[in-house]
Amino acid sequence: MKEIDEEKIRRLVLESLKQIGINPAVTHQNVGSGVDGPRALIVLNSGLRRVDEALEHVRLIEKQCSKAAFFTVSSARETLCKEDIREKAGGRCILDTVSEDGVEKVLSMSDILVLPTFCFTVASKVANLIVDDFESRLLFSALAQGKKVLATKDSFSFIGLVKNERIGAEIMHILEKLKDMGINFCETQDLEKVFMELVSSDNKESQRNDSNDREASVKLITAKVVTEAFEKGNQRIKLAKGGKITPLARDLAKEYSIEIVTLG
Repeated sequence: MKEIDEEKIRRLVLESLKQIGINPAVTHQNVGSGVDGPRALIVLNSGLRRVDEALEHVRLIEKQCSKAAFFTVSSARETLCKEDIREKAGGRCILDTVSEDGVEKVLSMSDILVLPTFCFTVASKVANLIVDDFESRLLFSALAQGKKVLATKDSFSFIGLVKNERIGAEIMHILEKLKDMGINFCETQDLEKVFMELVSSDNKESQRNDSNDREASVKLITAKVVTEAFEKGNQRIKLAKGGKITPLARDLAKEYSIEIVTLG
């Protein structure tokens, strides 16, 4: 029996796919997202009232991310498993076997924490600054680090059953406290839309900052520019990309303890 030429077979398969209009390389690149997308940590809590709808939105969110990692808390694993995440949410990086410290490390490198099945127990604890388990600690850590947090407010299993007005008012009070702490709440049906709005606002802020940097920078830093900065109490001067600084200006900047920042 002749030895199988795997490379030849691979080329034949690729050519066959291209003939019917499928480009495997492009298909592979589109799974996940663009390189410039945000990095998200998606945590699935035990507030599973609208889980199927939530996972559909999570699939759309993951496509917008350059990196997306999933973690299912222990109380939700009886309902959600890795295969559910892979099939229903499209998750590739699943952290369920990673240590708690490892998950927190992923959080530190993420731009946004997404809670598609937010749990009221965690909401209540963090609103009252009670951080006594991993779930509450993870959310509190995200808020303390100034991370963007997006959570659903209609995923609590009992939300539609509350008839007691005082209890209903207390629930709303808890949610308002969390909003003041920095959590962005939305209905499950709006999860992907609000996620994109948050990402878009980040991009606009970044562009605005870049624009401000360009406007405030100078092409040529002379002794006069440094002296004026010193008289105005400015502690740094931004040098535009490709700009120049005279030797005398550099010496004066050192003397006045003024930092010269070169923009890339």
